Amino acid sequence: MQRNRIDYSKRYHHDFYEEPHVSHSTALRSTIHALNSCFHFVFFGALDHDGLVEEEQQQAQDDNYGDDADDENRNLYYYLSQFCKEESCTPVQINRGISLTRGPSGRRVTNIIHCQQQDIWDCGITCIQMILRWLRYCSADDRVGVGSSCHDICESTVPLSSNEMEDRYRIQSAIGTDSIWSIDLVMLLDGIVRQSIELFPRIDFQSVMVSYLFTSRKLGVDDSHKSLSYYKKSFRWDEYRVKKHFNIAQERHLPMTQVRNLDMNIVVDLVSREDVVAIALIDNNVIRRYEEEPELDWDGNYVYDSKYMTFSGHYVLICGISSELRDINRAKGNRLSKGNDGKQKICMVIKNPGSTEPFELLTLDLFESAWKSKGTDDDIIFIRAVGKQM
Repeated sequence: MQRNRIDYSKRYHHDFYEEPHVSHSTALRSTIHALNSCFHFVFFGALDHDGLVEEEQQQAQDDNYGDDADDENRNLYYYLSQFCKEESCTPVQINRGISLTRGPSGRRVTNIIHCQQQDIWDCGITCIQMILRWLRYCSADDRVGVGSSCHDICESTVPLSSNEMEDRYRIQSAIGTDSIWSIDLVMLLDGIVRQSIELFPRIDFQSVMVSYLFTSRKLGVDDSHKSLSYYKKSFRWDEYRVKKHFNIAQERHLPMTQVRNLDMNIVVDLVSREDVVAIALIDNNVIRRYEEEPELDWDGNYVYDSKYMTFSGHYVLICGISSELRDINRAKGNRLSKGNDGKQKICMVIKNPGSTEPFELLTLDLFESAWKSKGTDDDIIFIRAVGKQM
């Protein structure tokens, strides 16, 4: 486009100042000619080169993406080092074709008791309440770890107690909406850690150190989501609240960072640690579609297509991974997954608040497809809890 640009400022300068002997009529004709040329270029030439303009703009975006990606990676590793309390954090690169051998059972699962959501909208709140159980009711020595006690607790579902129901009402009041976005959960977690939200019984933050990290493809509101029926009904009301929360979070320097494509290896590495869990926003219809029609266009890397289904946001709690053969064989997504020549060496262990089962197993491919579906923004909140005497 640069080659077609005409510098009219020089033309005007030449006509009026460098040649003062030129008559006014000649100067006027030159000016008119220049304006006509400008008019022709703007209204005809520019139309002819619209495609070139779009290509150049796209090229500029692509050229800048490398720098932006470098900045995002630097920010990510800074926040990961703060989250993990390590001077430098380079997550283990876990190959999906390599079995994890850490732990005698082949499972790396954090000790959390499952509970079910009470309504169709409170999956995020229920994930928070499972985390509160983790912080409250496990002793400092048993809060994290691998072994028979962890296995037993992971295979149980316990309804909310009367105190937990009271907590639920307080949490719901603090959030103030039943159209929950990830930033609502971030603000809720921050309130719990700062103890500005009254809970009973209180969590003893003198004996446990809690940190969290929120990563998302978009730290803000993606206007394209308003076209999804899931968001459409309350999008404008949500937009104001969500933008306000993000502004507050940025002013407080809460631990959150934007990542356009968070590597699944980082997720696996973090949730395989004994002291880390994660709340992930997934498209529940990706899971449902696999369960109902596992052979329909399924290739282990499902891509959202509005012709087949609509988005349905759902929060789940990732509590670990497993390399046990029996877990891998019964994991959802295993039968037809082709990502590793039909074989899976690791699966995700999740607590699904919408399920009656105490835990569920998903292949990495199926989980990643649901997590990175259109509408989720790849939202994930990592939570770390460490007993201070450990």
